[in-house]
Amino acid sequence: MMGSHIRLQKQVERETLRITIPKRSTLAHILKQAGLGWDEFLDLL
Repeated sequence: MMGSHIRLQKQVERETLRITIPKRSTLAHILKQAGLGWDEFLDLL
């Protein structure tokens, strides 16, 4: 994690999928609306 951004990546076959989320609080808000906890979210990656 760098600065106020979260960078996530997942290897799928021969491709690396990447996503950058602007603020941790933004992701936390999205997860709360989705009814997911951090562990549940990470398990989906």
